[in-house]
Amino acid sequence: MNPVRHGRSGAWLAAAALLLGFAAHGDDGALPPLQHSGDISYLSGGIGLDESQAIRAAAAKYPLSLTFVARIDQHETYSAPELVTILKADGAPILEIKPDGPFMLVDLPAGKYRITAGSASWSKTQAVELKRGGHKQLVFQLPESGAE
Repeated sequence: MNPVRHGRSGAWLAAAALLLGFAAHGDDGALPPLQHSGDISYLSGGIGLDESQAIRAAAAKYPLSLTFVARIDQHETYSAPELVTILKADGAPILEIKPDGPFMLVDLPAGKYRITAGSASWSKTQAVELKRGGHKQLVFQLPESGAE
């Protein structure tokens, strides 16, 4: 048996078990409240273990999930930008909110979108195409603490 291949399999199995553990322990009652802006439903949060596990467990039910992380004291940690804006590919605004935590789940129709996360002094933008019945996850790397 190739030890390198076995090591990778072991790491993959450990990661899968961790993800399954999050899904199995997610509690929909711990989800933050569903909010609406026009025809768009979304939730935002992830403060505390119960809420973050519930959001991760519910993520596959939403076409788009967003995660925000920052590097603080040489470690990756969950964070939240001051503002998240979602635009259609043609620039038409869909949603603009201040997230309540490091995770967002958004129920958007199929289409192409530009998502910007940022503040008055910085922003990061990613493009995404959502397909009917599909799910996409975007991770935004926010500036290091104190980098603004």
